[in-house]
This record gives sequence, C-alpha cells and structure tokens, in this order.
Amino acid sequence: MAFFRPLDVLVLLSIAAAATGSFFLTDNQAGSRAEIYVGNKKVASLDINQPVQEKDISTGIGMVRVKFGDGRIAVTRSPCAQKLCIHQGAIQQTSQHIICLPAQLQIVIIGGNQSSKPADGLDAISY
Repeated sequence: MAFFRPLDVLVLLSIAAAATGSFFLTDNQAGSRAEIYVGNKKVASLDINQPVQEKDISTGIGMVRVKFGDGRIAVTRSPCAQKLCIHQGAIQQTSQHIICLPAQLQIVIIGGNQSSKPADGLDAISY
C-alpha cells in the first residue's frame, strides 16, 4: 500500500496552487492612515505618516494606548489579560489588522485613496 496515491498528489498540488494564488491576491501596500474601531463604531482616524505619537483610546474595559507614526501603528498598553494585541507588534500594510477581543478594539490600515467601506461589486472573497 502506497503512502500517496496519484490523486492525493493532484489534490495537494491544487491546494498549494490555491494558497500561492491567494497570497498574490492580497493587497500588501503601505498604508497612509489607520482607522480605530471600538465595537462597530469608528473612534479615530490617524495619519500614520506623521512623527511618532501616542494616543489613548477608551474601550469598555479601560484605556488602550496606541503608538503611531513613521508609517506604522502598534498597541503599547492594554488592560486585557493576555495582551495579544501588544505582542502582535506594529503593522504598516493595508492587509494587516490589530484586534483586541476583550476591548472590542480593531485597528485597520487604510491606503491613500482607499476607504474602509467595501466597494460595490465583486472582490476576491465574493468572486
């Protein structure tokens, strides 16, 4: 009995091709601003191409401090228990997000002419 049958190899190659194709479909541009949401409400829009600054964001569990500038943004202080949002580090590309579930905080990088609202029509996910 063989470990791989011929059809198994075909399935593995198609999965590898799909993974490689999805890598090239993602938008990996450097962003120009960051939008910060608490719950479903946008609470801040920050220009990340400015000199480095810090800002406190009020959430349901306390204050979250973000450090932004020089083309990137990061969470530096959070009242959540595991601090995964801090350990994620700085983000700078439009395909990256920082999410803190206990604080219901989401940070999204937006490009220069890009809006956070989805455009009408097809995209890579719904196509």
